[in-house]
Amino acid sequence: MQALDLYDGVMWRTLRAALTELPATVRSSLNIWFLSARYGFQPADLLITHYEQLMTPQRAADLLQMPTSNHHAFRDAVKKSGAVCLAGGLLYRETMKRALGHHPYITETNGRGIGIHRQQLRHWLHLPQH
Repeated sequence: MQALDLYDGVMWRTLRAALTELPATVRSSLNIWFLSARYGFQPADLLITHYEQLMTPQRAADLLQMPTSNHHAFRDAVKKSGAVCLAGGLLYRETMKRALGHHPYITETNGRGIGIHRQQLRHWLHLPQH
C-alpha cells in the first residue's frame, strides 16, 4: 500500500482530507515525502508494509548518516520545490531540517497541540503557491 494511504495518524488523515479538496492539477503538482524510522526519507507514493519502529533521537541521527536513508534525494527534491511545509512531531521536523540545510521557503507546523498543526497543514495546502 502507498505510504500516503497506509499511515493513519491524525496528520495523515488531515493531509488526505485536504488533498481531496484541492483541484486535481494542484494535487498532481505536489511532491509529498515522508520520514520514517524504518524507511527513511521517501516519496509518499512509495509502496510500504505495516511496521513498528519508533523514531528516536539516535535513529534520526543514524538516518542522516546512512546513504540508504534517501536523505540526499529528499534534499534534492526539496531544492527543486518552490514552497515546502514540514509537518509532524518536533523530532521529525528537526531531522528533516537537518537533512535539508538552508532553504528559503520552508514553513513548518508548530504549536501547542495537534489541532494547531492540523489547521496549519490544511491552511498551507490551500495557499495559492502550489
